[in-house]
Amino acid sequence: MKYVLYGIRWLLVAVAMGIVLTPGPAYSQAAVSNVIITKVDSKKFPAVDINVRVLDERGEPILVISDSDLVLTENNGQLKFTRKTVRVGLQAALVLDIGAGITAPGGSGASRIDEMKAAANRFIDTMGQGDSLEILIVTAPAQITILKPLTTDKNALKNAISALGVNLSDTYSQGTDGIEKALEDLKNSTGNESARAILFFSSGIQSGGFSDQITRLTNNARDVGIPIHTVGMGGDTRLAEIASKARGQTVFYNSPASLDKLYAMLDAHRQQHVLTFVSTLGTTSQRTLVIRANSNAPTAPRDTKTYSVSPTPPTIEFVAPVAGQKFTRTQKVYEMPLDSVEPTGTTGPVQINWGSQTPRSVKTATLLVNGDAHGAVQEPGINGDLSFPWDLRPIKTPGTTNVQLQIKVEDELGFTTTTDPVLVSVELAVAPNDCTRFSGAQAFFCQYSGLIGSIPGLLALVISIPTLVIALVAYRFRGQIAEVVKTGVDKITNRVKKDTPPKAFLIHIEGIKNALDRYPIYGTTPIGRSTRYAELQFHQSEEKSAISGLHCTIVDEGGEFLIRDEGSTNGTFLNGQSIPSEDSVPLKDGDEIELARVFQGGIRLRFQIASSDGTMPSDTTTNRVRRAQTDPSEQQPPPRDIDDSALGADDDSPATRRVQRR
Repeated sequence: MKYVLYGIRWLLVAVAMGIVLTPGPAYSQAAVSNVIITKVDSKKFPAVDINVRVLDERGEPILVISDSDLVLTENNGQLKFTRKTVRVGLQAALVLDIGAGITAPGGSGASRIDEMKAAANRFIDTMGQGDSLEILIVTAPAQITILKPLTTDKNALKNAISALGVNLSDTYSQGTDGIEKALEDLKNSTGNESARAILFFSSGIQSGGFSDQITRLTNNARDVGIPIHTVGMGGDTRLAEIASKARGQTVFYNSPASLDKLYAMLDAHRQQHVLTFVSTLGTTSQRTLVIRANSNAPTAPRDTKTYSVSPTPPTIEFVAPVAGQKFTRTQKVYEMPLDSVEPTGTTGPVQINWGSQTPRSVKTATLLVNGDAHGAVQEPGINGDLSFPWDLRPIKTPGTTNVQLQIKVEDELGFTTTTDPVLVSVELAVAPNDCTRFSGAQAFFCQYSGLIGSIPGLLALVISIPTLVIALVAYRFRGQIAEVVKTGVDKITNRVKKDTPPKAFLIHIEGIKNALDRYPIYGTTPIGRSTRYAELQFHQSEEKSAISGLHCTIVDEGGEFLIRDEGSTNGTFLNGQSIPSEDSVPLKDGDEIELARVFQGGIRLRFQIASSDGTMPSDTTTNRVRRAQTDPSEQQPPPRDIDDSALGADDDSPATRRVQRR
């Protein structure tokens, strides 16, 4: 009869195991039944991390899920997010029901207390980072002992389990009291972003009040989301009822391997999904987050959390220019367009400071000049700073113009801020309209253009109408007019040349092949390579000449001559000494002038004051021949006078003059 009873007992155990054991955790795709937000981290705002647990209808975690299975909203606005799975950990309470019969053989043949210890140690071995465990024992009704409070110390937990088995009671216990105590402890624990669970090890419910108490504690467990898992060291099927009502699982122990599925499911609970999104709201009020299953049903599983942040605009300031800085633009000659005067613009860095906030991207940045938008600022660099270009050319008023600069920035959240004003100035030095540089028709038109500039706009319009008519007629008969004008200009030019003798000469020493011996100077004379800015031109067809476009100017001040370097690239030298850029120095009869050094491709000339009749002094040729006899460098071809045809702009000679005299 004894063996029959044992057979019936183990048959009931097998049937119970077949009924209550459930499949393993939902490692594959399953329908979402519950969504639990466990943590909202806004320390890197506007980037926000949300820890979320996604469970199936059995309360088991769904680890395999696609982003499209979830919908995230902030203040009712749907957001895109990225998702990853991370290990967060598990908070668990281990309740050991040690009552009467605990030393009797269990399902494995070992004593039930030894089976409990083996099952407990096997669970402790699964613990890892983020896990913590509390151990409670129940030895009699209302007699609960916390063997080890919640801890992450695996060695301390194992030592506490090892000490069990000494002075064991043979009194009926009431294990459900231990479950209620464990529920209370886990509800009050910190770090609630971790999943929580209770493991109840028992050989069977031994003491009263079962129905009422089990209903109360399982309802409580479901309300707070803490499942109760039971491990039976005997065949009491009421353990399975507790687990079923509290969304847990039941295992009847017969070997350590019988716990593997349960412990694997608990390990899955240690994993959570982290959803990361970037907020686009600039509000400082409370924000509401909702994560729900992607379903149009109003009852779709969801969870809601609120969080608050207080973003502020960044502070920005100019690194350059500094307050009081002046930008000087100097027009070298009157004909030079103001837009070509250097510098035409400048750039300056602006520093952005986010303080303790996580740097955000800059949406727009605008340069304000005297309060008006001047243009977009360049994109931020790696360090978040900005660089702005400032075009100086729109400032065309001669003299000093005071300017107020500011930068206006708008970040990705819509916060705007503007720098404090920086006061700078732009000085535009305009060259005078010096018509004495020209003669004849050019001088007339130069003076006339200056007169037109002073006439009121209405008068200028009246004059422009007949001028336009004359221009149209001239275009119609341009061939005949050109021939008449050419003949007239030639006559006037020859007459003026005869009536206006040169005041000085530049005698070629070296630097030009097939050069003229001398070049007449009628007054103030710009010298250089440019056909636009220079009157006396050298190397005008050579792009890589050492002579600058406007190299220097011989200045006539009522019979006294000066020479001024015009900021040339390779310098102007007087008797071997460099003339400082844009400085004027006196020029005397017999001085030697170098336009760049000869070895660099420059030219050496001698300045010679003309006789009162505009000719070379009588002893010039004699002295030069005498020097040539003793100095081979002075051996030049016999002097030859310049004639009118040699000075034409279309001449092939190395140097030409646009206007021959003042």
